[in-house]
Amino acid sequence: MKRFIIAVFYLIWIGNLQVKAQNIADFLSIVPGTQTSDFKFPSGTHSFQKIIEEGETIDNGVMGDRFDFTCFVPYNAQSDTGHLTISHEISAGGLTAMRLGFDPIGKLWKRYSPINLDFSVVNGTSNNCSGGLTPWNTVITCEEVVNTSDSNSDGYYDRGWHVEVNPVTGTVMHKLYALGNGKKENICFHNNGRTAYFGNDDYPGYLYKFVAFSANDLTSGELYVYSGPKNGDGIWELVPNTSIAERNSTMSFCAGFNATSFNGIEDVEIGPDGAIYFAVKNEDAIYKFYDSDPINGTVVNNMQLFAGGPGMQYDVNTIGGNTQVPWGTGNDNLAFDGQGNLWVLQDGSNNYIWVLMNGHSQQNPYVRLFGIAPAGSEPTGITFSPDFKYLFMSFQHPAASNNVTHQKDAAGNQIGFDKDIAIVIALNNNLGCEQTGMACDDGNATTLGDTISPFCICTGIPVTASAYVQVNSGNDDVEQNNTTGAVEANSTDLELVTDGTVNQTVGLRFNNIEIPKGATIVSAFLQFAVDEPQHVSTTNITIKAGTSDNAPPFTLASFELSDRAKSTDSVLWEIPIWANANEAGPLQQSPDLKMLVQKLVDRPGWATGNSMSFLITGAGRRTAHAYNGNALLAPKLFYSYTLATHKFVGINTLEPKSALHVADGDVYIDGPVHGLIMRSSNGSCWKLKVSDTGMLVTEPVVCP
Repeated sequence: MKRFIIAVFYLIWIGNLQVKAQNIADFLSIVPGTQTSDFKFPSGTHSFQKIIEEGETIDNGVMGDRFDFTCFVPYNAQSDTGHLTISHEISAGGLTAMRLGFDPIGKLWKRYSPINLDFSVVNGTSNNCSGGLTPWNTVITCEEVVNTSDSNSDGYYDRGWHVEVNPVTGTVMHKLYALGNGKKENICFHNNGRTAYFGNDDYPGYLYKFVAFSANDLTSGELYVYSGPKNGDGIWELVPNTSIAERNSTMSFCAGFNATSFNGIEDVEIGPDGAIYFAVKNEDAIYKFYDSDPINGTVVNNMQLFAGGPGMQYDVNTIGGNTQVPWGTGNDNLAFDGQGNLWVLQDGSNNYIWVLMNGHSQQNPYVRLFGIAPAGSEPTGITFSPDFKYLFMSFQHPAASNNVTHQKDAAGNQIGFDKDIAIVIALNNNLGCEQTGMACDDGNATTLGDTISPFCICTGIPVTASAYVQVNSGNDDVEQNNTTGAVEANSTDLELVTDGTVNQTVGLRFNNIEIPKGATIVSAFLQFAVDEPQHVSTTNITIKAGTSDNAPPFTLASFELSDRAKSTDSVLWEIPIWANANEAGPLQQSPDLKMLVQKLVDRPGWATGNSMSFLITGAGRRTAHAYNGNALLAPKLFYSYTLATHKFVGINTLEPKSALHVADGDVYIDGPVHGLIMRSSNGSCWKLKVSDTGMLVTEPVVCP
């Protein structure tokens, strides 16, 4: 009974919260716990949408891994259009930029023209970690590594700098040597356009202030380092930063000034109260302080612990009531939302996403737990759109095994969280179509099953459609030696079906076949392309279908193809001479396989997007291209289907039990050429007629 009451209370609470939720921090904390293969977040009030994943093809290459700073750069302060940059914390470094636009109809974000930026103009980069967005809408990416080499002989160390990039033009501007050298991790900016605060992710890690001589120009200015207690008042010490030698020696100067050492400063942000907040990863702490004058001041007021600290626990209100939750280790990226709540991403312990609510202090805590990153990953980012409705972030280095489960995002994508991914998060009513899956009418008489798509568009399934799928992996066109049972998946050609003196079985598997359940197959055939012309010999093959609802991948197990369950029905093909290399025409097309395909589609477990397999045996030799030899000429499966429905016709009955149900009376067929057409189990059609002597006779006909 207690669990029932709690569940009812939760449903009522969530229902009320969904109605009342107006700001992104309006949520009930999730239950704390360890990481799993899923992204845990308050799905009752919030949704997420994938922006891009590691390994996806982009305009000038492939999307790299180790996603870190995920920065939304608004266009003209707008919240529905801009650019997104993602830094890559890898030894080769890098940053990807793309344009983003929000579709107000489907309530989804769309990306355009992602590119990897070229850092060769600044002698390369490395380990691009966090960063910051300038008031003039450029992005600063930080090199979290120091390399004292000088490979381009300009006098400056190769690595350990802030780098300014322009996401709109997709160009790298320059390294910001005036900000000094060190393991850079972050930076934030005062709205005066001159003052920046940042720290080193190092031990010792120092806290800095930089005041530019000119607004919106970070190439020259005065550099200061904090010296003082971690609880009380301190000062800004001026650090020499004019010459190349001075800029290379920032860390040495700070040590000489007895600057305060923090153990790994991960992020620095300016709060709506004017205080500066910074996360120190290896102290498990967030500090705050006030700068007496961002431009001219040298006094730091009221340095204090704001959150965390070793062994700290907070009361968190979840579905089960108040729960003591350890703060944990590794507080990392920070960002303030529009209500002054501080979002904290952790790289350590359970990789939580915390929210320190406006009004929180170490003496009077006010803390919520928003999320837990998928197994193996840490949450990185984090930025908001100007209206604070949308949160942009990433997950770095998730476990490859996470794809045992999937979560549907706001666009309907099934996300396995098994590779680096950038996402956007928002309240449910701000992201995705609320009517997804509802029935509708698209106004097109040639479609059936019309429903609202995730893009809020009414679409249906075509009544009649034709398409093809192609073998898309070397593991999906395989050959089995029928003597030894050995299966080969890396051949550059397919021998149909004799290779030298070896007779073999060929297996083909086609994936993502878009045939709806209930469809009637009009035609289907295999299309091969000639690899090696043959001018002699007779080749006769038999094609059968694997009898699975969703054909599993081929394995290299001995006699895998022989042992695979297959249809009793088959299609015979006497293959003509293949005289021309690379030819892929009528001579390389199999006979109609609609009988085999129809039986697969009629299986109870068939679903759109499933896979089909075909097994080929026989005698003779024709040599076709395989995927590993020429992917563009790999085997294809062509198919056509119809969804046209035939309604039951009832005569003198309200509930017909067959297509034609006659409760009382005769069926009269007028004319000597007419009769009753029936389809047999092998897919052939026969017409039943009566002779002049009253005998029933049959003749083969084309199926209607």
